[in-house]
Amino acid sequence: MAAYLVLGLGGTALPSQSNAWLLAISAAAVVAAAIGWNRPAAGAIPALGVLAYKRIAELETGIKISATDYLPVLEISLMIGLLATTSHWLAQRKLVHASSAGESVWLLLLVALHFGNYFWSAVAKIMLDGPVLAWVYENQTYNLLLAAWSAGLLPIAQWPDLSASLAGSLKAFLLASNVAVFAIQLFAVVALLRVRWAICVTLLYDASHIAIFLASGILFWKWILLNLFIVVALAPLRGVRLSTSLKLSLVLAMLLGHVLFFTARLGWYDTASFVSNEVVAVTRDGQEIPVPPNWFLAHSVTFAQGRVGPSGPGHAATGTLGSVYRHSEMREGNDCQVVETRPAHDWIDKQRLHDYLRNHHRYMVARADSRGGVRFHLYPHHIVANPLEFAEFNALDKRLISGYRLRTETRCLTLEGTAMTERILHRTEVDLPL
Repeated sequence: MAAYLVLGLGGTALPSQSNAWLLAISAAAVVAAAIGWNRPAAGAIPALGVLAYKRIAELETGIKISATDYLPVLEISLMIGLLATTSHWLAQRKLVHASSAGESVWLLLLVALHFGNYFWSAVAKIMLDGPVLAWVYENQTYNLLLAAWSAGLLPIAQWPDLSASLAGSLKAFLLASNVAVFAIQLFAVVALLRVRWAICVTLLYDASHIAIFLASGILFWKWILLNLFIVVALAPLRGVRLSTSLKLSLVLAMLLGHVLFFTARLGWYDTASFVSNEVVAVTRDGQEIPVPPNWFLAHSVTFAQGRVGPSGPGHAATGTLGSVYRHSEMREGNDCQVVETRPAHDWIDKQRLHDYLRNHHRYMVARADSRGGVRFHLYPHHIVANPLEFAEFNALDKRLISGYRLRTETRCLTLEGTAMTERILHRTEVDLPL
């Protein structure tokens, strides 16, 4: 958490007072992390620092940042600090005896809470509108890859034949891949019954995160690291037999953890109707150059999710990378016939977005080198735009940008043979001069 906080510093333009607070918080987090090697209770301080940074960035810019990738990990860090403090306090007063067995129980409890993210994501897929298990039998998961490819997020996009082959394989083995994803998420409740099972399924979760990144650019790197720590911590316990009462307690903790903690519920339908909210840089000589979401640093996830542009009649009624939650919209979306019927509305107020772009541009240009370049890709992004897909913007002297244009397009994506085709159904544009 301390490393994440330090690496994330400078991710958005903030008033000097807020920057001073963040520097102080970061310094405290680094010191606490060092102390935490011997005193785990100190681990709560870096976690609180990350939370403070995210909230300050949201309040100062008015643009929300998705918490799904960091909040579950942050809460585990807070729990480690809380449990370590509580155990030490109780042991000092001889209310309990400090023991490795007690520490193992706390560890298993934390694993159960983390596994709740996977289990409830499986439940979210069951609870989607439509027939029972419609996600398993009908969801065209490969559409996520096509949308990521269209948006410039796909890590393997520079090899179009490989990208098309991967999409084709997902399409050919759609049911098998959906069953595999659903099964390992649901298996979380069973994996808690044996430590060896918990280790194996945790490794499977990391494998699935890596596969998701390769197919979409969505990188749960914090979850991957947490899972690796869990495997290392559980390894000495792999031969331990758990009592029935402990097994029951772990299952209950996993099932009820969402009452007290943030729990991811990742379940939606993927469609062929992708609404792209693309930011385009307009240069002084009139060139229009697509801007990678990575340019927006702390808010890159918001721009990558497309949660910045207008919506309304004429555009598809789909969310991030073509996602929907209603079964009828899923079918219409796959036919590229799902149309927004609600009045025009914005994810972000236009003036607020305009102000953010002005401030962020000034902030980034101030950090540019002598050639107007900025190393904005070197940031702990959650959704990682493929730098090779934005080579023109990377090479651009950022001082030559005179404004931005928010281009919203509803694109119908199809896989034909070894190529993806994009058909633009509707386009709207908003000019945002600097």
